[in-house]
Amino acid sequence: MTDKIPQKGSLGGLYTGLIEAKNAFVFVVACDMPFLKSECISRLCALPGTEDVLVVENSSGIQPLHARYSQACAPIIEQMIHNNDLKIQNIANHVNLTVQIIKESLFDDIDPYRQSFMNINTPADFENARKMSSQHPPLTD
Repeated sequence: MTDKIPQKGSLGGLYTGLIEAKNAFVFVVACDMPFLKSECISRLCALPGTEDVLVVENSSGIQPLHARYSQACAPIIEQMIHNNDLKIQNIANHVNLTVQIIKESLFDDIDPYRQSFMNINTPADFENARKMSSQHPPLTD
């Protein structure tokens, strides 16, 4: 599927996913997160509440591409795209959305090495992930 508003990066992909979704909420994850754990995803998605954005925060900041979004975000994201405000983190600051930020420590019992939220953006990140994988093999689901 092609993005409904092409060439708008992750925000365009999130917008397309939300308007195509059959459910009121969707879980979104980045393609550069090699150590995802299904238990972390399940726990995040099962948290009670009807916030428009449910996002995890770790030492790097919020993780907008490891988050749960409501379809109510779609018109806000569409407006952001039309305003050329493409920084996906800005969704969490939008005054018309309810946002709950979850601390990464909520997942420590199922992801003690906090691998699930790691993403690879640089060759150094890749090398770090390679080392982590040999030192701390992913826990089985």
